[in-house]
Amino acid sequence: MNKNKIKKIISYILTLLCVVIVLLTSIEVISATKDSRPPSLLGYSISYVPTESMEPEIEAGEYIYYKKTSFDDVDVDDIIIYKSKSGQMKGKYIVHRIVEKHDDYLIVKGDNNVINDSEHVTSDMVYGKYIDKVEILNFITRGLSVNALFFILMVLFIILLVLQFISVFAKTKKEEIEKKLEEDKQILLEQMKQEILKEELEKLKNNKKME
Repeated sequence: MNKNKIKKIISYILTLLCVVIVLLTSIEVISATKDSRPPSLLGYSISYVPTESMEPEIEAGEYIYYKKTSFDDVDVDDIIIYKSKSGQMKGKYIVHRIVEKHDDYLIVKGDNNVINDSEHVTSDMVYGKYIDKVEILNFITRGLSVNALFFILMVLFIILLVLQFISVFAKTKKEEIEKKLEEDKQILLEQMKQEILKEELEKLKNNKKME
């Protein structure tokens, strides 16, 4: 297998991976929007924090990323993401720190809040565990919603995919043109050889006649 074929195979594989990523991202964004939950890929999610409740650890308007987790895998002082079941925040995802852990529920509180959250966080409410801030997104896209961010990323993936297809198509066309030129060159060389041979034969015939 020559180098050109290897490069072509690698290019096709990369294109296929881009297609798969775009499809998975699109499906996840649609599904997350439908279920009113943060989009997730490979168990990791990105969320926008709109309030000041976790300052100074997490400032209002910053993006964070976290891993999907369970009640058993979190402990006191961990920052978790949970889905509220009551009050004004019902159905919303909240980012707060665990201050107490009991057998069947957690007590959480925002670092910047004076009192603990009013509701107890049960196992079915725990969604994820905070890992770190997404500094580059905080610098570039302050104020965008998570779904809007995923949409932008999806558009960028599609643009990259289109560019990849164009690159593969252009490369294939170039190889076809080069192959055709090489074939034409060989045909022309063969014709020239035939012409030269014909001329040489004619010369030989003429020389014999003269003798």
